[in-house]
Amino acid sequence: MSNFTLAPEEQQALQEFASLVAEESAVVMSTLLDKKIEINTESTGESDIDALSGSFPDEIVVVECPFASGFDAVSQFLIGKSLVAKLSDLMMMGDGSAEFNEDHIDAIQEGVNQMMGATATSLTAKIGKTVDFQPSTAKLAEVADSGIEFDEMTVAMLELNVEGASEGNLALLIPYSVIQEAAAAFGGGESAEPEAAADMGGDLDIDLAGLESSGGSDDF
Repeated sequence: MSNFTLAPEEQQALQEFASLVAEESAVVMSTLLDKKIEINTESTGESDIDALSGSFPDEIVVVECPFASGFDAVSQFLIGKSLVAKLSDLMMMGDGSAEFNEDHIDAIQEGVNQMMGATATSLTAKIGKTVDFQPSTAKLAEVADSGIEFDEMTVAMLELNVEGASEGNLALLIPYSVIQEAAAAFGGGESAEPEAAADMGGDLDIDLAGLESSGGSDDF
């Protein structure tokens, strides 16, 4: 169970935030893989460890993306090993059929660095304040032992398509504190305290395309 309930404006901010990440990530990945990549938002809401464990029952790659400026927080991607293997193999000029190995962790970490660099640039432009990310780190883990405080996180479930074919889902976890501040920034802060609007900035360099925001508030 989460320690919060998303207000309507916060739900909208989460959808906008997730859509922006998905769009920029799709563009970056399309460039890295030289293939048409689409990332679609399937659902957004409060995170739930049991639901996420059901979505990712096996070992996954957890990619942590700490903010360098704009927010004092860390976001994460949860990505299944088979999807990491396919994307990483394609990045390394393979055909996407390689079995998962340790080298793929470094490859997906670098890909996410570029994705978040592009995301930071778009976030900065959207809210007019600087957002940046520190280099990401990646590790193998299961959801239950990932060390993430799920009751403080929001989640967007994303579907990744390569050349029109679905290759699997990934989860984007964003701290609720970030979404609270983003809601004030996206909405002009009319109903929020001035100090609630956060500086956002960045330097992302990833290519994710075709993200469509979904309207629900499903828990994960």
